[in-house]
Amino acid sequence: MDRRQRKTEEAISRALNQLLEEGRDINTISVRELTAAADITRSTFYLHYHDIPDLINSYLSEYLNNIASIIQKDYSQEPGKDRNLYLQLLKFMEDNHQRTSLVFSTRNYSSYSRFIEEGIVPYLEAKYHAYLPQADQKKLHTISVYTSRGTVGIILEWIAGGYQESGRQVAEEIIEAIEFYTRYFQDNF
Repeated sequence: MDRRQRKTEEAISRALNQLLEEGRDINTISVRELTAAADITRSTFYLHYHDIPDLINSYLSEYLNNIASIIQKDYSQEPGKDRNLYLQLLKFMEDNHQRTSLVFSTRNYSSYSRFIEEGIVPYLEAKYHAYLPQADQKKLHTISVYTSRGTVGIILEWIAGGYQESGRQVAEEIIEAIEFYTRYFQDNF
């Protein structure tokens, strides 16, 4: 993609963010309205996207690809290894709160939140295995699924509360909860 195409797609994305910031429902945004906000012609929009659903799909795919990159990164060699996953994840979500809200809206919750839950599970399985080496894989998986769903639950509460806390504060809450679960499972299983 050349620079001109990238700039046009960035302008469209900024316009969509702006409309969402203004409280517009994504299902009611028209091409005319979007192109006016992006200061481009409708024909330019159609060179990049077939329609608004195509734009939304692209918009959300880019977001989820970034989330996947954060989750799949190896944090084991970094200082604060366990914290970095959650700090990076919540910072990204906070910096992209329009997309985060869209992804975690009630209508989209099941498919997109599962993507995040399932992405976190292998990370948690490795963490719990280090603390519970005697536990079988099934038990580690169950504990990890439980924790990942709790993580998404905390994120949903944060979003529903209008991002009142910083992403860093929420990440610390998640980390504290995971540390609590880890101690609990270590002591009781």
